[in-house]
Amino acid sequence: MKSYLIIRAIFIITTVFISSCYMASDIYKLSTFDEQTEYLMGREIISKEIDSIVVSVNFEEQLDNDFTFLISIENNSEHPIFVEPNRIFVETFDNNLIRLQPQWDTMYAIDPEMKIVEISQQCKNRESEYKTSTNINAVFGLLSIISDAALSSREKVVENLINDIDYFATKQIIENENYNARKAELLDTKNFWQNEVIRKTDLYPSERISGKCFIPLVNEAGFLKLHILIEDKDFIYTFKQIRLTARS
Repeated sequence: MKSYLIIRAIFIITTVFISSCYMASDIYKLSTFDEQTEYLMGREIISKEIDSIVVSVNFEEQLDNDFTFLISIENNSEHPIFVEPNRIFVETFDNNLIRLQPQWDTMYAIDPEMKIVEISQQCKNRESEYKTSTNINAVFGLLSIISDAALSSREKVVENLINDIDYFATKQIIENENYNARKAELLDTKNFWQNEVIRKTDLYPSERISGKCFIPLVNEAGFLKLHILIEDKDFIYTFKQIRLTARS
C-alpha cells in the first residue's frame, strides 16, 4: 500500500511539473485601433458593416494559449449568408508592422467541430480506463484476499480480510469519484463547444447569431489583424497585443 501511495504522489508531482512547462509564459490583452469602437461594461466593441451585413467583435480574454473573441453577425441583407469558423483567422505582425515568420504569420480559429469530436473521443477513452481500472481492482482485490488467507495465521485471517476489503473498496470509491468528475467536466466542455462557440450556420435575412471564437496566440506578435470572411466580404479588425505580466 505504501508503494502505491508513493507512486501516486510521484505521478501527481510529475503531472503538475509538465503542465506548468506548457503554460503560456506571458499574459496579454488586445486593444483595438479601429475608429468604430464602443464601450460596454469595459469591453471594446468594434462593429463594421458591408452590404447590409454587420459584424461586431470584442476581445474577451486570454485563456491559456488562446485569445478569445466574442463575435456577433447580423444579416440585414435580402439573401441568406453562410458563416464558417474556418474562414476566421489572424494575421500577426511585429511591433514594426512587419509580418512574422511563415509558421506564425497566420493563425486560424480553432475548429469547433473537430473540438467536439476530440472531446467525444476523450469521453470514450475515460470510460474504457474506468472499466479497466474497475476490473483490475476486482481481480487484485480477490488475489490479495486469497493470498492473505493462505499465508496468514488463523487469527490474522479475519483482520487481513477486513483490511483488504477496506483498501480495495476505498480505491474503487476514489476511482468512481474521479470518473464521475471527469465525465461531468468533459460533458460541460462539449456542451460549451456545441452551444457557445461560433459554428457553421446558414444565416437568413433579419437573423443574428453570436458566439465565441478561439485563436492561438503568438508571443512574438505586436499587432494582429483579425479577418472574418463571409462570402466575398472581408471584415478586418486591427488590435495591438499588449503584454501585461509574466506568469509566475
